[in-house]
Amino acid sequence: MKRRTLLRNGLLTLLTGGAVAAWRKRQRLVAQGKCVNQGICCHCDALDDCGLPRALSMKQAQTRRSHG
Repeated sequence: MKRRTLLRNGLLTLLTGGAVAAWRKRQRLVAQGKCVNQGICCHCDALDDCGLPRALSMKQAQTRRSHG
């Protein structure tokens, strides 16, 4: 039983570590001004803070669309 618990905790640790590494990489890329969503701005979590040309164009289009 103890072996099963150790294995489960080890796998959980690996999964958590992988998720943290992926999150940090995404944050680093956003800070460097690199696209984290393969140029697809629609539904991107970083769109509000993004300053890349495509994102700025998308935000302008959304503003024009919402203001008539």
